[in-house]
This record gives sequence, C-alpha cells and structure tokens, in this order.
Amino acid sequence: MNSKSLLLVALVAAVSSFAQADNLQYTGSELASIGTATIQVNSGSVQNVGVGRLKFSDGVSTILTYCFDAESPLNGGVHSYTPSIVNTNASTGLGYAGRIIGNYFNVATTKDQQAGLQLAIWSAVYDANTSFTENGANFKVTNVSATVIGWANTYYQGRDLPLSMITQVKAFSTTATGGQSQLTVETVPEPASMLAISAGLALLAKRRKQK
Repeated sequence: MNSKSLLLVALVAAVSSFAQADNLQYTGSELASIGTATIQVNSGSVQNVGVGRLKFSDGVSTILTYCFDAESPLNGGVHSYTPSIVNTNASTGLGYAGRIIGNYFNVATTKDQQAGLQLAIWSAVYDANTSFTENGANFKVTNVSATVIGWANTYYQGRDLPLSMITQVKAFSTTATGGQSQLTVETVPEPASMLAISAGLALLAKRRKQK
C-alpha cells in the first residue's frame, strides 16, 4: 500500500469515527471557581448560569469545552453526543463561534477571560452580529462585570479571523435531557506531516514484507 493509500485509509477512519456517538459525562468546570451571568435566550425565561470552560469525560480522558446550547440545562449524567467538525469558513452563527473559540481557546485562562469567551460564543451562535452585543435580539446577558464584557468584546473579534491549518473545532451535539451541546478545539497534523507519517508507515510495511 503506497503513502497516498495509507493517508486515505487514515482519513476514512477519522471520518467514520465522527459518525459514531460518544458517551460523555459533565464533571465540572476547569477552574475551581467559575463565572456567573444572567442570560435570556430566544425570549425564553431569564436564568442564572455558569460561564466558563467545562470538563467532560469520555471514560478515558478529559475533554475541555465551551457550551454552544445555552437553552439546555446540564446535569452530571452520562449522555450520548454526536461529534462533528465545525465548518469554520461558514458565515453562520456556529461558523463564527467556531472561529472565535478556535482563535482564543488556549489563551483564555483566567475566570474572567473564560467567562468572556463563553459569552462571545453564545452571542455569535444566537445573534451572529458583527460585534458582541449584551442586549441582542436573541441573546441577552446581565449581571456580569465590565471586565468580563471587555473580554467578550475582545474575543468576539475572532469572528473575522481565519484559523490556522492545524486548528480544528469539534462539536459534540446532543438532544438528551440533561445534556448540553459543546465545542472544543483540537490540533491536527498538517497535510505534509500526515503524508510523512503515511510514507513512514508504507516503508515499514515494505520492510516487513521483504522479511
């Protein structure tokens, strides 16, 4: 099998894995203390929520995420999630949110920064405006500090910034009661690196065949 064939096999395997549901469990926030805010989504009820980076477990490893479904309550049960790759080139609320989280996932490390990034993501998903809006048509937020709003404004600028080739945004979507759809960011090998790996595997297979 040549390197191109091996690369194709690897890509097919990766795509196939996203067709399967993952069982995930919410295990808490990344930081010991998480931010809070009062929000209203799509003219629904006003609710007090936590805002920050969350931790989920797939039974083996921990996945750090931000919520993109602010209308669904979250509990600590195990729920079925469908993983998919977000099209971060799309001019949609989720596409904008993908670019925002993709650009700032690794730099939002404090409580206020993570709260600001979460608010920016929700604002993008529900209103998709050109800038962050505290009182949008579909997403409204109150009871947060000026510092958090400042970070939300800063991070929202990522809406218009492209992502690097090695940055991939992954969505975990669910309709389960007690589940809540999430976004995370992964680093993927560059195409050249993938070809190099495939070439190495092909060479190894050839040597084993010769023996």
